Amino acid sequence: MSLSVEMYKWHHVCYAYREATVKAESPEQLNIAGGGRFVMSQDLDTIEGGFNVLQSVHNDVAQLLLYPEVLPPAYLKAYVKCEEPETNVKPFLYFDESMTMFTLRGFVRVSEAPLKSLCQEDASRLVMLPEKMNFDSAYAACSGMKGLMAIPTNEEENTQIFDEFVKFNDLCVNAYSTFYWLGFMGDLNTDEWLTVNTNQHLTWDKLTTGYDKVKAGQLCASVGGADFPYGWYRTPCQYLSCPLCNFTATPSFRVRGLCKDSIIDRNLFLRDYKNNKPQFHGPHFTDVSWDSDNATWKLTSRGHENLTGYMVMKVPTEYPVGVHSWIITGDKCVTSELEVLITACGDEEYTCNDGACISKTQRCDLATNCPDRSDELNCHLAQIPIGYSLEMPPPKDQNTPVPVRILVEITSVRKIDVLGFKLVLDIILKLFWRDGRLSMKNLRKDLNYNKVQDLKKLWIPLLQVEDGARSLADLLLRTESLLVQREGSPTADDDSRLYEDDVYLGSENTMMLYQVYTVDFTCQFQLQLYPFDSQVCSVAFSLIGVSPSFVILDKEEDGVMFTGMKTLLEYEVTSFAMTPVDDPLKSGQRVSLELKNLSGYYISSTYVPTLLLVAICYLTLYFDIADFTVFIDGYYCWLLLLLLLLLLL
Repeated sequence: MSLSVEMYKWHHVCYAYREATVKAESPEQLNIAGGGRFVMSQDLDTIEGGFNVLQSVHNDVAQLLLYPEVLPPAYLKAYVKCEEPETNVKPFLYFDESMTMFTLRGFVRVSEAPLKSLCQEDASRLVMLPEKMNFDSAYAACSGMKGLMAIPTNEEENTQIFDEFVKFNDLCVNAYSTFYWLGFMGDLNTDEWLTVNTNQHLTWDKLTTGYDKVKAGQLCASVGGADFPYGWYRTPCQYLSCPLCNFTATPSFRVRGLCKDSIIDRNLFLRDYKNNKPQFHGPHFTDVSWDSDNATWKLTSRGHENLTGYMVMKVPTEYPVGVHSWIITGDKCVTSELEVLITACGDEEYTCNDGACISKTQRCDLATNCPDRSDELNCHLAQIPIGYSLEMPPPKDQNTPVPVRILVEITSVRKIDVLGFKLVLDIILKLFWRDGRLSMKNLRKDLNYNKVQDLKKLWIPLLQVEDGARSLADLLLRTESLLVQREGSPTADDDSRLYEDDVYLGSENTMMLYQVYTVDFTCQFQLQLYPFDSQVCSVAFSLIGVSPSFVILDKEEDGVMFTGMKTLLEYEVTSFAMTPVDDPLKSGQRVSLELKNLSGYYISSTYVPTLLLVAICYLTLYFDIADFTVFIDGYYCWLLLLLLLLLLL
């Protein structure tokens, strides 16, 4: 029979079975021997025993009753409600105070619990952290465990909580004679007490007269200790007292940073106390508790006697939540001293080194969000494996060369030197490729966040730029950056990694090299039809240092785009295109620009004025000397009109 259970919650199980009729193969009477043993919480390897602690069930069992007959459903329903129904049927096997019907083996503890406690559905679970701290630190300590600071809501609850935790009075009492903080603060603007979590008014309070009004310098509240029981008192927030944390369920924690073969439990639950401090229990064998002899937290295992660990303490009052160094012996991990993360944060959260939780989207977002600022540490995007070689290109997929895609954006034609046969362009060069050897951390949808810092440690495609005559072009690099486009999904979480970073495979996410260049290259202008000419200038981009059988240069989309001014002073860009370089020894792409001469510019600025001047000079041969002054004045007017025309053009 399978049963779905929840940790640290009582489950009521009733099981009935019917006697079976067994048909014997022989006519002789079938005898079934009685006696035997009833074994609980342990797998039985042999009739004689064969007990193994690794095959034990670690749980609490209460009120076990075995009856010789099936009980009515009404009785069972009343029983699981802890109503103690009556029946004439007597159990033949049951628990008693002395456990006279059972033999206890291994780690077994017998205790008593009120029957009603087995049926209580706790809406909250309280945990006292017996370390004196100010109010802000107490709030952070509870929040780091996914808890809230406790606030009793009625007289009975207030009394019950005090009676349960007054045992920590000597460890927690302060100069105000109070011993634990309450989860509300005073508002000087409204003179009201408001909860720190929801900013709501208190529904009930036990504030003592004289200490019940909001007052500057005393905006917090705490509960009186053994000398002033049950009362609440206004308290300065900088005073030191203990936090009492309230949880909606048993506080659970995940353990990260252990090797895959570790025999330490990957989950812990905060339950019970040992040496006046909370104790962490694993679902199988692991316990983490305070070792008062060595003044540190100690890890032990019920299933593995040789497994022991000690936390390296930096502060005497710190808890194992967060990132800490541990010295562990008896585990299957090779390293004995390692960093371990114990966290209460959820799957979509990132744990700061001090145990605080933030959203994963705030990890490495160029803004500090953790109280200890650890969210902006170890933010290297590209994860380089051991043995990675930056001289070698990414491995090809079977027999298919690795494609590197190129996109050239021409932003401006900086200079056209017809006499010097030169063309100068401003371009944005983008190269796209994937490297399956790498992995990336915490990629964002916004490409600008995905910048690789250690550019010189990675393989980068190297390009050679040549003009149409196969002479090297002059390149002036203006800026350069390497970005990663998030295209794939993160890999499954691996708790052997210390931090909860999202990891993306390099084989599923594209790297983009972004470079801004000024390119100065030779263009063989054909000037026979000048100024009615059209010119084609080209520049080739080719991969160097790698064979085309391993890496090829392909174009991204159309390969080239022109975003600058196409109409220039003398020429106009009429077309542009990218075509493969015809060279078996290297893989490349050629960008060609077609320039059309703006002949109207020369006609209006040179030919028309020249013809007018020639005409005016020719007409001077035909005027009379007597009318010289009149004709000269007229020609001056023509020249002025011509000058105005040139200025307008």
